[in-house]
Amino acid sequence: MSNNPLLGVTIVWILLLVFFVSSAHAEIIVINSKDWKDVYSGVMYANFKGYSAAFLNSPNPTGLFNILPKDNIILLESKNNAMVDNFENLLKVKEYNVVSSRKLSNFNLELYKELGLKRFILVEEDYPYAAIIASPYAYLTKSWVFIVDDSNVNTITPIISGADNVLSFGLFKRSLHDTLRPYISKEINTGNKFKDSIMLANEFGKIKQFKQVLITDGKSVEQELLSGSKGASPALLVGDNLLPDTILDYIKSKAIKTAVVIGGNLGVIGERIRERTKKNVAVFIKFGQSISGANRIYALTMFPLPTPHLNLSILSASYDPEQKKIFVRFKNTGNVGVFEFTTLRIKNKGNEILSISDSEPVFIGAGEEVINSYDAVIPESVLSEKLIVEFYTSYGETVDGLEKYITSKGKYGPPLSLPLKIETLKDSSDVEITAVKYYPGDRRFAISIKNTGNVGAWASVVLNDVMVNGIRKSLSYDGKKYIGVGKEKEFYITARLDRFDLEENEIVNVKVMYGENKEAMIKSKTKELELEIVETNLIGMLIGSNGNIMLGVAIIIIIAVSLIIKKRR
Repeated sequence: MSNNPLLGVTIVWILLLVFFVSSAHAEIIVINSKDWKDVYSGVMYANFKGYSAAFLNSPNPTGLFNILPKDNIILLESKNNAMVDNFENLLKVKEYNVVSSRKLSNFNLELYKELGLKRFILVEEDYPYAAIIASPYAYLTKSWVFIVDDSNVNTITPIISGADNVLSFGLFKRSLHDTLRPYISKEINTGNKFKDSIMLANEFGKIKQFKQVLITDGKSVEQELLSGSKGASPALLVGDNLLPDTILDYIKSKAIKTAVVIGGNLGVIGERIRERTKKNVAVFIKFGQSISGANRIYALTMFPLPTPHLNLSILSASYDPEQKKIFVRFKNTGNVGVFEFTTLRIKNKGNEILSISDSEPVFIGAGEEVINSYDAVIPESVLSEKLIVEFYTSYGETVDGLEKYITSKGKYGPPLSLPLKIETLKDSSDVEITAVKYYPGDRRFAISIKNTGNVGAWASVVLNDVMVNGIRKSLSYDGKKYIGVGKEKEFYITARLDRFDLEENEIVNVKVMYGENKEAMIKSKTKELELEIVETNLIGMLIGSNGNIMLGVAIIIIIAVSLIIKKRR
């Protein structure tokens, strides 16, 4: 008997294949666009119309032709952003019968008109996963999902003004939410995307009972997922390597019998569901597709959604016997800031000497290289040995979404193992965080750091958990500054805050990383300070930080009239 823990799941992988089968119509809708919003809307449209759907997900159409049966084709193409040019002609060369074709400028705003729907779901473009999670409920309730941004919100509001029901799902920046609020019937936004998916599943269950759920990371368009298995199953959100406790608890509490995992990349999540429910939940992993009568299996066709590039690495680890601290150098080579949470274990010849963890997730800005320190006492008797550090480090965009792990090369899970260097790192620098200000006219924070030590110091800063346009974020200064002895410098971080943000950011949590060595800032301090609002222009000073716009406008008008009268005299 095999000891492979994935054996049970592997059998399910082989059994669960996807076939294009005859639907209520003999035609297949084929979508040709580079824009995920077009592909999403086209598949949603096909689901409502009862058609099968297919789409191009690369400039090479070979993959589509491998799984596209010779049924009649309804071609929907982007007018200005097609994935493959002259695709209709290519279909005809391949002996497909294109019964109709048309070019669209905006699938999301055009296709809904043909469906006669009076219910709508709103999601923000900056959070594509929300559209994926919303789609099974949209199919069940015959609701069209509008993907909202600054450029289309004023087009969408007249449409939803006469709707029977409008659901707002997921995060929205305040400026968009304020515009949409008068038309919204119900909102789901807990601030946690995993909990939001549970809330929507609950709404699904009020209409239709279910014992099957779809499991997705919300990063790709796939037809069955968007229809919720034709209205049978809600979708629950997981991370790449993260099965949130809230999701697992929900599966258990609802006595779910079947979990269909969308995509082979989430196989490890399927295995965790199977194990942690004590095999009470049957797990199917949807990974492949074919066409009827074919002998070959092809990868499941999925259209990737825009997602930030997350990549965090650990460069080195060292122990200073004098300070009794372990210093770990992290580098964020991704394009967005991430939170990391680390548990590290020191081992000597395979035996664990000690284990240490972060007390809370730590923010590291995009492109930053930082050193985190951990208090530790390693016995002197083993310092001459070849000590190993095992890192169990998870990271992600949010504190509650640590969905990735740092792993060793060629490994799919933690730990990452590195040698522990023994070295003395002397640093007598010292600084203080003296003030944090916000300049509305310049739309930026200014954090004042003073060198209170007897040597020059390099420093960088982070603002933890500040409200920006109604959404909590951590912001970091891009770079490092040198501060001479006794000197004080300001670190500027750009952020556009509205008057509500200013009220909610009355107290700001500031972290400064500093040190004598620019490449080894091994010290840090955190401090909470009152935010000072500094107006830098006449209009801003007249309006004031309390947002009394009418008073400011009145004063400006009075000044302008006075100047005109004076000039005429």
